[in-house]
Amino acid sequence: MDLDLKRIRYFVAVAEQLSFARAAAELHITQPALSRQIQALERELGTPLLVRDRRGIAALTGPGRQLLEDAQALLSAGAALERRVRAAAKSPTMFTIGFMPGVPSTEIVAKFVAEEPELSIDVVYVPMDDQEPYLLDGRVDVSFVRLPLRSAGLEAIPLFPEPRVALVPAGLHQVVAPALRLEELRPLALLDEPTSLPGWRGERVLRRRPLLHVEERVEAVAAGAGFCVLPEGIARYHHRTDIAVVVLTDVPPVTVALGYSSHRTMPAIDSFARLARQHLGAGS
Repeated sequence: MDLDLKRIRYFVAVAEQLSFARAAAELHITQPALSRQIQALERELGTPLLVRDRRGIAALTGPGRQLLEDAQALLSAGAALERRVRAAAKSPTMFTIGFMPGVPSTEIVAKFVAEEPELSIDVVYVPMDDQEPYLLDGRVDVSFVRLPLRSAGLEAIPLFPEPRVALVPAGLHQVVAPALRLEELRPLALLDEPTSLPGWRGERVLRRRPLLHVEERVEAVAAGAGFCVLPEGIARYHHRTDIAVVVLTDVPPVTVALGYSSHRTMPAIDSFARLARQHLGAGS
């Protein structure tokens, strides 16, 4: 059976919106056409994907939840395939490296350029919040990342540990030292997901939507809404006078690594990984 990626993409829109009308508007197609595509996908897979009632979509079925979980990786792989084929048609020797704030990569890239003169090397900024999509959809061939990588199909070469620090409003009277234990920030609201800090026992900000991006959390800290915890390099990148940086003495570091798609076999990835380990491995 050959799955139609267009139908998969349509299903993801419906599953995320739980509404044919909203998904149709997002996809710029008519609602009846979208409904027919989802029905065709259900026939193709031999199982209902949506629980329907008189008002529309009530929920996803078990198979629907499984399809939604796996669909993003499939769609990303399809996008990566198209992107890489088009790039190879334009420049067969193109190699794209993703860099991140706080990771010293300039010297590594310069040496790689010198060692690989036949490659057309491009360097792309990769936001920490989007590190996995950039690798999955082929925007970069290899990228510096911060672990963990949760998506299937990605591999990582650990390089060095990086401390995590707390960002707090600059004038906060509770902050009396440049280094604190996490529990000493309990009077403040945490702007991150609590699962990112297993030892957190304090309050959490009540908000209408999650703060998904680093920049949003930094702005919220500056506005006095609470505190967030970031890798030290990211905190330095977002340095500003209305925010104070506090070292956390009892929060484990994150690991900076080199990430790549597990199915790629480009020799250039091995060459770049060797340089990265030489310069950054084990904190060197």
